[in-house]
Amino acid sequence: MIRKMFLMIVVCMVFAGSAQAILWMNNPSGDVVTPGDGLWSTAANWDTGLVPTGAAVFISAADLDPLSQGNGYMVTIDGTSEVAGPLRMDQWSRVDIINGGHLESANWTEIGRAGFEAGGATLNISAGGSMTVNGIMASGRNGHNAEINIWDGGLLNITGAYRPQNSLSDINLYGDGILNTWGVDLLNTVAANVTIDIADLAKVVLTQGDLVASLASANDLIAQGVFTGAGVNASVVGSEVWVQIPEPATMSLLGMGALALIRRRRA
Repeated sequence: MIRKMFLMIVVCMVFAGSAQAILWMNNPSGDVVTPGDGLWSTAANWDTGLVPTGAAVFISAADLDPLSQGNGYMVTIDGTSEVAGPLRMDQWSRVDIINGGHLESANWTEIGRAGFEAGGATLNISAGGSMTVNGIMASGRNGHNAEINIWDGGLLNITGAYRPQNSLSDINLYGDGILNTWGVDLLNTVAANVTIDIADLAKVVLTQGDLVASLASANDLIAQGVFTGAGVNASVVGSEVWVQIPEPATMSLLGMGALALIRRRRA
């Protein structure tokens, strides 16, 4: 009971200035042996008995349900459209957005942040699922690692910057997954702690509008090993900068261009 009260105080301090935070419980019966269905859209899974509609949301396995420890405090958005204020995911928590589901959250959404125990947080977006962060998304702070997986058909749209903090932060893109963000801000961390791994037809789109600055930033992040992938390349496409793995035809043209340059130098 004391621990639970302390958690409530911490949450209120974290979200000071915003609406009272809503806590994910997933044990509506009050009996940890009978957990809930794990769906965000089920009102009984929240401590208020109401599905969030814009209030700050806190998801953590630090307390409440011992069965969640290790397996993760898993929340699923399955085909529904949900809205939250600032979202904070603490240790062992996991959110899956699938089957066309969508989550919209407010500025300063955090994936993996300090709490009571060591651990990380995981966000999975797949099967036509999407998430929009209206502002900055931070990840990995004070020993709490963050992993964001954007699978085939998934979309993560960050209207502000993606801001990894001082712990390990990974974003993995597969299939035709897409990450849209204003930019990647490394002010609060070092490049070695951050990986944005691009595979298949996936891409990162930098949307800040200054093409020269965006392209320079993207190439610098490639050089530092933040953007990784087999032949990962930054290029201007319309009014945006895309970071992706060139398709085979493009790779062939690049190879021919390099060969021609070598022959020219030898001549």
